[in-house]
Amino acid sequence: MCSVFSYLDDFLELCARNRLFKLRCLYANYIQLRCFRLTNMRMILPPVRERRSVDRMLSSFFRDYKANDFKKAIASLCRFYHLRNPRVEWFEYIDWGKTAGKTYENGQIYLVHPENWKKGRKYNSERRWISTVYHEMGHYVFWADAENKADMFASRMVRGVNNHHK
Repeated sequence: MCSVFSYLDDFLELCARNRLFKLRCLYANYIQLRCFRLTNMRMILPPVRERRSVDRMLSSFFRDYKANDFKKAIASLCRFYHLRNPRVEWFEYIDWGKTAGKTYENGQIYLVHPENWKKGRKYNSERRWISTVYHEMGHYVFWADAENKADMFASRMVRGVNNHHK
């Protein structure tokens, strides 16, 4: 996001030459808010030991399709946040293959089953599927400003697990 500010300077200079003051102010405020929101969002996450455990269980489910592994992983996250376990339904595909997961306001989560994920996707890796699960759990845990918080939750859940330091 730091490189955005160099583009912002160029844009502001162009707007100043063309006397587009209102557009310049709106765009500058948008970029600054966007940068601030993405870098300074605080979240309470489970300890690294617990996140590694959840990650191992999700990996195991992806390989072996044992429902118990998935349920334990989700239950562990829900226990940390003091939430009820979401109702998860499995599908071969969602929205004609465009969507990997969907979370509804009533707490229901639709996910593409790993067996189908491996078959019909361009990006069919285990890591991508686990990231999708984290993303949907992020929607379930954080309702306000859902998209940004879900993305941030997914990336931070992986940080420190399997030596990822993004």
